Amino acid sequence: MGPEPIATLVRSSDTQALSDSLASMGARDIVAELGRLDDEAMGVVFRLLDRDRAAQVFEILEPTYQQRLLRGLRADRVVHLIEELDPDDRVRLLDEVPAKVANRLLASLSPGELALTSTLLGYPEDSAGRLMSPEFISLRESMTVGEALAKIRRDGLDAETIYALPVLDDERHLIGVTGLRALVIADRESLVGDLMNTDVRFVSTHTDQEVAARLVSNEGLIALPVVDAEERLVGVLTVDDAMAVLDHVGPAPVPMVGHSKGGAISLHLADAAPHRIRSLVNLDGIPSRSSLPDIAEHERTRMLASEISGWLDHRRSVSNKARRPGTVAELAERRGRMNPRLSPEWLRYLVQVGGREDADGWRWRIDPTLRMGGFG
Repeated sequence: MGPEPIATLVRSSDTQALSDSLASMGARDIVAELGRLDDEAMGVVFRLLDRDRAAQVFEILEPTYQQRLLRGLRADRVVHLIEELDPDDRVRLLDEVPAKVANRLLASLSPGELALTSTLLGYPEDSAGRLMSPEFISLRESMTVGEALAKIRRDGLDAETIYALPVLDDERHLIGVTGLRALVIADRESLVGDLMNTDVRFVSTHTDQEVAARLVSNEGLIALPVVDAEERLVGVLTVDDAMAVLDHVGPAPVPMVGHSKGGAISLHLADAAPHRIRSLVNLDGIPSRSSLPDIAEHERTRMLASEISGWLDHRRSVSNKARRPGTVAELAERRGRMNPRLSPEWLRYLVQVGGREDADGWRWRIDPTLRMGGFG
């Protein structure tokens, strides 16, 4: 017999049993249970969560449920929850609540968070500026790779993403973009300007949110730079921001196609938001055996700080390695261990598309520092 539903425990007024049940649940499971409760019961459950767990749960809730919860909480709990939200998530909530409530919540913010939030609120509704995150890491073209990695280590915990990195000139104009992978395998004395891609997709602060979200989706971007009228970088629009827009545009589930590492991301997305995915085709995906932590994104980033540092050190130490060479048939046989359902003919075709022929034989073009099976 499974555990009793949260609604039953609330009705029984068995606080201890309710606390024990909540302690054994993940944040997303708690969110699902809260959606089945009325306002009073939601408040009862939420008050039994400690401050950090409550912040995790609150960040995952849809703005409508956040608004319902706020009506029944003490002022000090409300202040903590609003302060802990990322600026773009905070703006989405403020857009949902009545003007008087929004003004009261804004007045409770610390000066720094108030400044970030007020900036976003100054852009038109349904614009990319209203949705973007102002918390990002940017690099200068004159930086060395060593300086750029030091900045990522220093500021990465509070950034929306560290994988897509806009490059600016001395006047903060967007002139390119680079990625973490390019930095960790490059020589530490190389210049960022020599590694950046100048063919950059970006939108302005006044671009329609749906247009920006479609661009993120269609181009497969991790983060989309957002610039002002003078093409100075002011924020980034991330994949989760784009998903929020698509949720708003229409609730109908959508089909998805993922490939390789994109396939792995698609699997995690389908696991996190199954109601948004009608069907999923994963071509040659590489899913992780471990689930993503059921916690808020900013907490996950803090948890990974030491792992990121170790990973960067590993990538630097093995950056001169090369994939093991072989014949087309040998590489196809190695790849076939990971994809036993693919025919030998198709595997040999993959080698000739995804590999290159050097003097000592064929080898995969994939970054040799990645620990990925089946590529030799």
